[in-house]
Amino acid sequence: MAPAVAAIVFFLLAGMNGVLEAFDKPMPIGEAHCTTWDEKGLAVRTLRIGKQEIPGRWIIVDREFRPMQ
Repeated sequence: MAPAVAAIVFFLLAGMNGVLEAFDKPMPIGEAHCTTWDEKGLAVRTLRIGKQEIPGRWIIVDREFRPMQ
């Protein structure tokens, strides 16, 4: 059980995910950084594609980034 706990802690501390253009294109085109959590416990992220910051705050729903409502 300890390795699973360690993996979860590492993920929460790291807070960064690669952004893919499409599911069938595995090379990341940008980054998503977790900045906080919403009232439902979903990670709220900022997005960057290349060097361009994408305005707004984003959540992941069904493996896609969606703007926060």
